[in-house]
Amino acid sequence: MMPTFTAHNIRLDDGTFTKPDARPMHEYPRFIAARDLLNTAFPGDKTGLRIADLGCLEGGFAVEFARMGFDALGIEVRKSNFEACEFVKQRVDLPNLTFAHDNAWNVARYGPFDAIFCSGLLYHLDRPREFLRLLSSQTRRLLILDTHFATDRFGQVRFLPGRVRGTKFRLSRLTTN
Repeated sequence: MMPTFTAHNIRLDDGTFTKPDARPMHEYPRFIAARDLLNTAFPGDKTGLRIADLGCLEGGFAVEFARMGFDALGIEVRKSNFEACEFVKQRVDLPNLTFAHDNAWNVARYGPFDAIFCSGLLYHLDRPREFLRLLSSQTRRLLILDTHFATDRFGQVRFLPGRVRGTKFRLSRLTTN
């Protein structure tokens, strides 16, 4: 039975998708931006190049990186998300794709990497500067860092397009780590 996918719409080899009501992973703006950066930094054949997707959630980006030709490792700490990654791994023929059920802080166990993709993870950490030093020691060429940010204007903010339109939420006051 397929686990519930909350974020990544991954195309499986049988033509089905993990979240059919959402856009496919290869059309996600974050993936397109990462793909373009990776193709600029690593033009041509990607065989033998290693990339880590830290906090990989359901594995969608790691799958697309493996489809590009990278040896892709997705690291995910949450058990339910890791189970979704394993479900995907069994349904795509990508021998260059692996997943580890581990904390992103343990990336050095698996590295170093030619590239690291860290999206939506940094703002969860209590020691981001230390984590960035760790990533620097494990990244040979390219670190793609994408994280949440907020402006210093406290108050009402609308969700991004494609989310629930018109819904508002309050941000907490800014903090600095």
